Amino acid sequence: MLLPGFHIIKSFTPDYLHSNLLGVVKTFTEAIFDSANNDKPWYIGRHTTAFDNKLLQMKPPTELTRTPRSIIERKLWKGSEWKNYLLYYSIPCLKNIMAERYVKHWFLLVFSMHIFLKKKIYNEEFAAAEVAIRTFVFEIDELYGIEYYKFNCHLMLHIPESVRRFGALWASSTFPFEHYNGVLSKMFKSSHAIPEQICKSYLRFKNVEKLSTAIFSRKDCSQDAKKLFQKMCGVFCPQQCITYGPELRLFGKPVQIQLSLIETTEIEALLQEKILNYAEKFDRFIFLQTLWHTESNKLLTKRHNSTVELRDGSFVTLQVMLCIRTALTDELKYILIGKRLQISNEAICNTQRYEMRSTSLFIIATATNSITAFFPNALRSKCVRMPYRCANDVQTYCIVRLVNNIETD
Repeated sequence: MLLPGFHIIKSFTPDYLHSNLLGVVKTFTEAIFDSANNDKPWYIGRHTTAFDNKLLQMKPPTELTRTPRSIIERKLWKGSEWKNYLLYYSIPCLKNIMAERYVKHWFLLVFSMHIFLKKKIYNEEFAAAEVAIRTFVFEIDELYGIEYYKFNCHLMLHIPESVRRFGALWASSTFPFEHYNGVLSKMFKSSHAIPEQICKSYLRFKNVEKLSTAIFSRKDCSQDAKKLFQKMCGVFCPQQCITYGPELRLFGKPVQIQLSLIETTEIEALLQEKILNYAEKFDRFIFLQTLWHTESNKLLTKRHNSTVELRDGSFVTLQVMLCIRTALTDELKYILIGKRLQISNEAICNTQRYEMRSTSLFIIATATNSITAFFPNALRSKCVRMPYRCANDVQTYCIVRLVNNIETD
């Protein structure tokens, strides 16, 4: 306590996993579905089925490790599920189910946490997020009652100063520690001498790791034994992979296809040269250490991993990755084909302040048949695409950029 430069309050960071996700978010979600509150204007327990219908339609990208579970099972939700619920699912699910004034209030928390979890936070964003989270806390008494102004709500007021002093919330997140708690729990089998069991298991693991490196690096080592060992250790080694430069890897067996006239035209406009009218297509690839799937991949049924924002600010759905050849030089080129999404000015939540507008986070866009060709380096950000509305066979989506690609569940 007497350490130089140490402050008993300012030198600790609020743990957003427990104070925000398992604290504030869980408390308010439990309250709005609790039948004991059926006389409250914010109670939505009567609409559980409608809420679930929305929630269970969500197909997250691969970065979100858990797919949505029913709101009825919320007592079993992990911290990562509460995070995904807050950042991505809650606003679209609450839309048209909860009274608008309460959705606007909830959006203040969603907005601020989006900013405080970003990889890079600008001063204007920080100022808006600070106002948003303070407004959220100060309006709890008026909207829900003083009984919901709990200690975790008070901790929200300390988050802006913590971010200012120590960086974005992911920098001090306890998610990695929770993960390794799970690893440690697998290192003992009984309740007797737990520390000794963990130490012995860890030393055995490190010795096996050291021995395996020495043994499997030998030329006379059996490849079948190496594959069996990797399988037992949970190491995944893709069998078919084409590497193109240091950043692009393509998976699966390529399929030869005939290019349509519009695809050929788009690609030639991109390359500014003629190409052969056939190509090889792939439906999975890794670019800049991020896994992407195209719409042609039929094995990914519970996830949607192909909606992206491009560097020009437009949004597309990846249709196919193509390996094409130029007509004159016979040079290989890897090109992505995507279908454009038409962005609308519709706001999922009408806020009074421009700097806190919902359209900066939740983009309402309509599917189109307009295609575009672009290089892999045009990819900027993967997005969560959620069904929003379907009218006259025209599908409209709510699109949210992934908050960051640093913090894992």
